[in-house]
Amino acid sequence: MIPKREITDRIYEYVDVVQTMNDNYWKVMNYTFGPAPEVDVIFGNKYAKVVTKGRHYKDRDESKEVVYGQTTVHSYVNMENGDILKGNWKAPVKNGVRGNINSDDVGADRINEYGPIYLKGPSAGRKGLI
Repeated sequence: MIPKREITDRIYEYVDVVQTMNDNYWKVMNYTFGPAPEVDVIFGNKYAKVVTKGRHYKDRDESKEVVYGQTTVHSYVNMENGDILKGNWKAPVKNGVRGNINSDDVGADRINEYGPIYLKGPSAGRKGLI
C-alpha cells in the first residue's frame, strides 16, 4: 500500500494534468462563452472522485463574472493503489482499470479532457491535449 500522503500528492498532480487538458482543449476549440471547466477532487474512504465543474460568463457578455453550472465526474482514483477508473456520479465502474497515477506521466496517456479512454472501439486510444 502506498503511503496516504504520497497518494494524495499524486492525485493533486493528476488533477493538474486534467485541468491542463481542459484548458488546452478550450483554447484549441476557441470556446469563448466561458473559461474551461474547473477540475476538483472529492475524497472518499477508498476512492477519490475527480470532477469537472462547468463554467460560463454571466449573461454571456464576457463580463468576466463567472457562473458555475453542471458538475460531472471525470474519473475515479483508487486511493490504495492509484488505479484510474471510469465511473458515474454514484461510484466507479469495475469494468477495467484505465491507467495508474503512479506512472511517470501521472496517467496522462490514459485519459483525455472528458475522462479515461475507452478500452476498445472507435475512440479507444484518443488522447487528450497536454
